[in-house]
Amino acid sequence: MIISAHFDHIGTDLNGTIYNGALDNASGLSFMLEMSKCLTSLGKPNRSILFIGFNAEEFGCLGSSQFITKYKTYIKNSKVFNFDMIGSNNPIPLCIMGAKNDTTKTPFIKSISKICESKKIFFNYLFEDSSDHESFRKQNIDAITFCDNDMTRIHTPKDTYDHISLPAIERCYNVASNAIIKCTFKDNFIILYYKECFLISIIGILIFSLLYNRSTKNT
Repeated sequence: MIISAHFDHIGTDLNGTIYNGALDNASGLSFMLEMSKCLTSLGKPNRSILFIGFNAEEFGCLGSSQFITKYKTYIKNSKVFNFDMIGSNNPIPLCIMGAKNDTTKTPFIKSISKICESKKIFFNYLFEDSSDHESFRKQNIDAITFCDNDMTRIHTPKDTYDHISLPAIERCYNVASNAIIKCTFKDNFIILYYKECFLISIIGILIFSLLYNRSTKNT
């Protein structure tokens, strides 16, 4: 399992203007780091998880390409969740991005779309070699990029944190965490169905309390 994002950006131009890169791609990198905290808190997974920040995505995915060249033997059966531009405050769908040769019927993409549908998430598809999923797909490794495909401010000084939407980030988290947990904790019933387990526990406690109160009244 690989969870990734790219961390390169323009920075400062010759005039000293700062390009913060909040959406592209501080949002994706921050998302990846927070996901690492979440998964660590759940205990030991059933499979290894790599958290990777790739460089030079803007120059042809050089970082991810080099990583695959070096480690392909070890990661050929991985599933890759890449995050690029997560959290736009414009009302746009969550984008499931595959490579240009993928389709809506590509198994990995289809499995993610089913999660979106089950959670009633507003989403669409994009099939382009325009983020680090490209490098993995060229080697036939399952990979997608989650993206809010909002091009209105990226690569400009206006791409600042005040245009980031927490509900949009949560939307992505609801889908991605579900898929990642299913892949990495597939044998742990409590983690996979913690909401259901919590609800059953609450119901059990209420029933026990009700029966206990009735028995004390009758004695």
